[in-house]
Amino acid sequence: MTFSIIGCGRAGTFFGRLLTPHLTLNSLVSKNLESSTRVQKRLQAGKVLSHIQELASSDFYILAPADSALEECISCLATSPALHKGQTVFHVSGTYSSDILEPLRDKGLHCASLHPILNLFEDMELPSSLYATLEGDTEAKNTIRDIFSFYPVTFLPIEKENKLLYHTALLFSSQFVLALLSISKDLLTTCGLKLTEAPLIQLVQNILIHMQKKELAELVVGPIGRKNHTLLSDELSNLSSVNERYAELYRLLSDQLSQVIETT
Repeated sequence: MTFSIIGCGRAGTFFGRLLTPHLTLNSLVSKNLESSTRVQKRLQAGKVLSHIQELASSDFYILAPADSALEECISCLATSPALHKGQTVFHVSGTYSSDILEPLRDKGLHCASLHPILNLFEDMELPSSLYATLEGDTEAKNTIRDIFSFYPVTFLPIEKENKLLYHTALLFSSQFVLALLSISKDLLTTCGLKLTEAPLIQLVQNILIHMQKKELAELVVGPIGRKNHTLLSDELSNLSSVNERYAELYRLLSDQLSQVIETT
């Protein structure tokens, strides 16, 4: 089975690394030739192209540009002479559904969206397994399952109208954690502590390890878990004197954790 990747950033690189040992990579397309050349050298496969119109025909196409460039990418691909009815194309955006691929669907291609539930970094090791949401045409979804038959992927079906909310939800489990850690570091610095990230990483890892064994409510400890409202009020008042924005976030998150306890 042959494939081509359009967009050679972190997502394109990730899928290239995953698939190239098992399938034939025809083309790597990117406006940034330096990026596509770097990926080609890493994969030792695929022909570097600067324009979609130069594509060779492939069994399937992976669209992995930035979200802001996806629509333009689709419009260009829709005019490519490499396309023919029955091919499969999927994008890997967490935000958009397969509806954005309608110009390609009109050309007779089977279309889907596949999004890995994973933060992608250039220097990361490939995970031993993967969770990914999948929606789109039945034929495209079946082809994608065949494509990844060599690899333990848990495909999670999602309704297309829920993609935006889904992507928002993932931010709370990933990038927003970084925001909370930055606040923690800021407050600890205010306390006069000069810390590396190591103690905070240990703190977070301890929670994550126990999440595999217990329900969320069982992990709520400290003044919230003990329902020590006096201490919570004192901490909130003290934090308000230091940083009002942080105090408002403290209040919202405390209320959320209290609801977790009450609803379980």
